[in-house]
Amino acid sequence: AGLKTEVNDLGSGDITTLISDIGTRLQSDREANNRQAGTITYLLLLSRLKILQHCLTISGSQQTFTSARWTILQTCSHVLFNDIFAQLFECLLPILAQYQTPLAESVFVAAVQREFQATKQLLEEHGRQGGLPSFNYSDKLLVVHDEAQILGDMWDGRFSSMSPGEPDRPLLSPILWGFRKISEINLTLMTSGTGLSIYTLDRARSAGSFNKSTGSLSDKSEFEKYGISWLYWT
Repeated sequence: AGLKTEVNDLGSGDITTLISDIGTRLQSDREANNRQAGTITYLLLLSRLKILQHCLTISGSQQTFTSARWTILQTCSHVLFNDIFAQLFECLLPILAQYQTPLAESVFVAAVQREFQATKQLLEEHGRQGGLPSFNYSDKLLVVHDEAQILGDMWDGRFSSMSPGEPDRPLLSPILWGFRKISEINLTLMTSGTGLSIYTLDRARSAGSFNKSTGSLSDKSEFEKYGISWLYWT
């Protein structure tokens, strides 16, 4: 059956939950703040990956589950009457207490990276079984990171820049770096939102969400081909 959408449908509330949770964990130690923001970003991506994995393993999904349906589901997550992305993310939040040290964080990163690779394998198999569009293991997954206009101004100066000699950053920077830490090669980030400023775009660029070889945003055709986004767009 098709998914019915309305003009006022919103995307997932998981990014709002992420912001609220980080707000309770901020310290005077900027490096610690970076670790907190990075860890919860890994968790957000993990929850999205698990939902996508479930969709890809439903019987008959090769005929019914397309990248367009996945995009619609995320763009209008309330079409299922419940925000499944936010619900799973909130259920997983308690496990963050186990990953508060640098060593524990590295263990968590490795676990999410394994789930990322497992998702790519499922997408590749989905294509071999007739799912559209076809997906090769070397292809990149696209993450649409919305509400960047909020994150680009939030808690400015409370997070250390990952680039030596650069000024301290707002929340957007460690979140983008968190996604990059899971995959620098096979993950493409698209930062979006209403009212983006040149400062937000500059911070997105410094976090690696731009194509550094050309200095431009990733090609729109890549998004249209795969249609895989983890957040909604405006």
